[in-house]
Amino acid sequence: MDYSELITSIKNEDEATTSKLCRQAGSILHRYLTFKLGASSQDAGDAIQMMFEHLIRKIKNGDEFRNPTGLLSYMLVTSKNNYLNRLRKIESEQTVGMVTEPLVDRDPMDGLIESELQVALKGCIQHLQNDHQEFIQFYFENPDVETEAIAERFGISEMNVWTRKHRILKKIQECIEKKL
Repeated sequence: MDYSELITSIKNEDEATTSKLCRQAGSILHRYLTFKLGASSQDAGDAIQMMFEHLIRKIKNGDEFRNPTGLLSYMLVTSKNNYLNRLRKIESEQTVGMVTEPLVDRDPMDGLIESELQVALKGCIQHLQNDHQEFIQFYFENPDVETEAIAERFGISEMNVWTRKHRILKKIQECIEKKL
C-alpha cells in the first residue's frame, strides 16, 4: 500500500488523515513486530510510537524521502530497529545488574583460546579499509548510540548503518575463521 499520502497530510497538518493513515500503518507494523519478531504488544506499541515521533519530526523538518512510495518499508525497518535497540538496552541493563562470582577452576586452555581470539580480531580489524576500521571501532566503543547519530557521524543514511555494520562484521568473522 502506498503511504506517500501520509507525507502530504503531515506537511499540510491534516490531523484526521494523518491519524487514519498512522492507525492503518500501525496495525500492520504491530502485527509484524508481534508475529515475526515475537515482541509483546506493549513493546511493539512503544517501538511504533518512537518510529512515528521520529518520522513526523523528520517530515516537519523538511527532510525529503527519495522514494515516498516506499514509506511503509521505511516505517517497518525503523520500528524493527527501535524494538531491537530496546531489547539490547534491556539485555545490557540486566547484564550490568548481575553479580558474578570469580571463576575458581578456570581451565588454562580457555584463557589461551580467548587471547588467540583477541589477537585474531585485532589483526582482522587492522586489515579492513580505514573507513571500515573507524566505523567498527566507533560502534564497539559506543554500543548504545542511536542509529541516527551513527548515520550523521559517518555521512550515510540510517538504512546503510545496519548494512555497513553487518557487512564489516561478516568480513571480520570470515577473517577470524581463516586465522583459526
